[in-house]
Order: sequence, then structure tokens, then C-alpha cells
Amino acid sequence: LDYMRSGMVKVSAVDEKVLLLAEFLGVERLVSAAKIRWLVNMGRGPSLSEDCSDEDIVAAFDREYGGISEAIGAGFFRYFLKMNDEAQKEFSEIRGIDFPDGGRVYKVREFIDREDPIENECCSVAAKNVMSAKGYEKIKSISSIHQLFSRRKHIHLLSRSDSVFMPYYKDQESRKKKVLNQFAFFLYNHEDKLTTVLAPPELSHDESVRSNPFGVAIIQPVHECWDVMHGFQYQKDTTNVHANLHGVEGVNGDEVGNMKI
Repeated sequence: LDYMRSGMVKVSAVDEKVLLLAEFLGVERLVSAAKIRWLVNMGRGPSLSEDCSDEDIVAAFDREYGGISEAIGAGFFRYFLKMNDEAQKEFSEIRGIDFPDGGRVYKVREFIDREDPIENECCSVAAKNVMSAKGYEKIKSISSIHQLFSRRKHIHLLSRSDSVFMPYYKDQESRKKKVLNQFAFFLYNHEDKLTTVLAPPELSHDESVRSNPFGVAIIQPVHECWDVMHGFQYQKDTTNVHANLHGVEGVNGDEVGNMKI
């Protein structure tokens, strides 16, 4: 009844009877959101891409667990409330490929339930940000240009059921552990003046950049307080300017004297 009145419901108010009744009555939006939340919390089963539809997630739940009544009968209701501590992992890597002219391209490869990895090429700042946006965390550095990452299976779908289920305190505890780190490259000219920022794509005014997970927002001119306004903190200087700017259009590397991450 709470859901029918407001379109949302507290997770703490949901028990087995509520889910079984929703399934019996055919309350499709609530049933779908429940299956999406459940699959994400279980962290097991078939891999799903970032651009999959809600219908794809629901179908994956049904294939894996048979439906709500079957999942409850198998004793899985506890994972509707809290995340499974034994979730499967998905892995990826970033590997830099150097060119004779000093440039460098980064290959991002995701190993997700397929014979061949999903592979994309991009610049350094895009590689760092796309890993974070997809929910990956660095687990090992093989070298300065080769890092390995992993993520909990389905963690990138975490927000899909938020429009139906009000956050549960256990959700908040889990999300506090998942801090989204984004990266920006601050470019200074030879007079040490900040001229350009290479930022995550969602900070661009260009819709084609914002919609591209491998995009780079080029901020010009730059307000002196831009870093503070957008929550960025200094990490380190980088000396390999030409390599890090390879593939970034609209920036002249010869005019860059220093780069900060």
C-alpha cells in the first residue's frame, strides 16, 4: 500500500509476504525493481553491461533464480536486504602502448564472461575515469603503465532500483565503502599559468562528450578556483606530458610546461 500511494517504499518495510503479494497481483514496476535490487545484491550470475535495459536485468534474475517465489523458497531473501559477501568478481586492465614519437595510447580491456575481452583505446585521463565510472578498483600495478582492476559483479547497476526503494541503512554502509574517485589533468603553460583542465566527460557542455564514457571534457579557460568548486585535490605532478596528451584533440602539447593530476 505504501508503494501504491507514493511510488516508493522503504526497504525495511519489505518482507517475503510483500514480494510474494506484489508478484501475485502483477505490480510490475515493484516486482522488476525488487529483482534488480536482488540481483545486484547477490553479485552472482551472468554479466551485464552498463547499457543493458532493466528488462535485461529482470530476465537475468529469472534465468538465474526462477522468479521471486523460487528465490524466497531457496532461502535467498536475506540478500534482498543486504549484499552477499561472496559476490563474484569481474576484472579489467589498463595497459599503455608507447609509440616511437613519444606518444602513448591506453588500452582498456574488460574480461567479462566472454572468450575475448572488451577492448577500447583512449588517452590516460579517460582510461582512469572510465575505470572509476564502471565501478572498478585498482588491485595491482604491474608497472607504471600497466594496472589491474576488479569490481564486484553487477555493482555498476547499483542505482537502478533507487527510484522505487528508499535507501536502507545497510545500503548506506555499503555505499560509504564505494567512493567514486575521478581524475582531472591540470595543464600549465611555460609561465606556470593554468590554461586547461582535462576532466571527466560529464563536466563537458558538449552532449556528445557527456554521453561518451571514454570522452574527455576540455575546460578552457579555467577559473582559478575550478579545482575547489568541483572537489578535486592535488595528487602529483607528471613529467611525461606528451605521452599523457596523446589522443586528446584541441590541446597543443608544445604549449604545456607542466601537468598536475
